[in-house]
Amino acid sequence: MRSQHVAARAAVTAIGAVACFAVLDAMGKLLVARYPAELLVWVRYVVQTFTLLLLLGPRMGRSLVATRALPLQLVRGALMATSSVMMVIAFSAMPLADATAINFAAPSIVMVLAFLFLHERVTPVRLASVMAGLVGVLLIVRPGTSVFQPIALLPLGTALAAATYQVITRKLADEDARTMLFYASVVGAIAFTAFMPWRGLTELPPWTDCLQFVLLGWLAAAGHFLFIRAFQQAPASGLASITYVQLVFATLFGLAIFGDFPDGWTLLGMAIITVSGLFLTLYERRRHIVRDAEPPAVD
Repeated sequence: MRSQHVAARAAVTAIGAVACFAVLDAMGKLLVARYPAELLVWVRYVVQTFTLLLLLGPRMGRSLVATRALPLQLVRGALMATSSVMMVIAFSAMPLADATAINFAAPSIVMVLAFLFLHERVTPVRLASVMAGLVGVLLIVRPGTSVFQPIALLPLGTALAAATYQVITRKLADEDARTMLFYASVVGAIAFTAFMPWRGLTELPPWTDCLQFVLLGWLAAAGHFLFIRAFQQAPASGLASITYVQLVFATLFGLAIFGDFPDGWTLLGMAIITVSGLFLTLYERRRHIVRDAEPPAVD
């Protein structure tokens, strides 16, 4: 039987994952100004795949690809690849924090999907926490501003794909985290190789950019591994609010790297998002509002 409250270990693991994703997004925004988005995503998945083969292949052998849910593994990988390329394209035309904020419609979608398909209990505290996070997002985005333009549909699409990906990750919680990560990497590498993303390059990128390409793959591997571990340790609906912390990281990176200084409303939204996620974790850990006697979320 899986725990139905958010343990501190799962929360810390999730925060580590979104920190990796925030660095990944910032690097992607820097590089997409000089290279096609599909090339960056292809390099990321190829590097990630070969890194996993080198690190895990000799030790795991055939067990690296052993799964009882191959169709779900493939769908999950396709969703992650689709989410990646849409977000990189969005970063090419939008501020880092704005695109990330729109993408954070995902936790609310996760809660709905987890309730419908995983039969997870949506407690009043979880619902209030996610709603508070959405209020924080609205304070940052503020409808009617320049953020709402056609390109904003891309991070919205990313949110839907990411939410479905997260719920499938929870559904596959009994699978080996390393196997899940490997399938997602292979699907992305094969899918983007079909587009031949290297077309149009007339010369080899400088070694500094090549190093950043490698770091993209390593950060993605680390972030998704931590993400899988977090969803194996806690329910998807419970972790939804904690993932809002990525927006704080994105805003800080936007300030430090791109000079996007947040105004007062943005700072208030960041504070609400952070407090809502931390409050949910501490409340559930202390009060254990979902008892062990409750039926498991996933059979």
